[in-house]
Amino acid sequence: VKELREKERKKQVKDIMSTRIITTEPGATLYDAINKMRENNIHGLLVAREGKLMGIVTTYDALLAMNRGNNIKDLLVGDVMTTNVISINQNSSISEALEKMLESQINRLPVLDKNKLVGVVSTTDIINAYTDLVCEI
Repeated sequence: VKELREKERKKQVKDIMSTRIITTEPGATLYDAINKMRENNIHGLLVAREGKLMGIVTTYDALLAMNRGNNIKDLLVGDVMTTNVISINQNSSISEALEKMLESQINRLPVLDKNKLVGVVSTTDIINAYTDLVCEI
């Protein structure tokens, strides 16, 4: 366990994050955002403009909107997105990322470098990294 903890502290978010950032804009319809998630087999989109993170919209947000009787073709991403986004620095350890996800009960973290969006790390990325670390021991 000690060896695993040491390796875990050395591995950084930038080592495991996805740099393929799929975004939408606040002015896009929720319908278009849902289709973009479906096309890319993901459950959340970062909302950004010119590389600046503005929010996040997830399939859960879409479900809430639909449950309220909203027409997703009329509703804008900016109306339903979370704006108080929890993010992480690319130089943070994967254990810090895991702690943030567990504390906040979220499945993905936008990754920033000097306030610029550079990637996203998901629970799947964390699980894969930990599995690889265990195999190395």
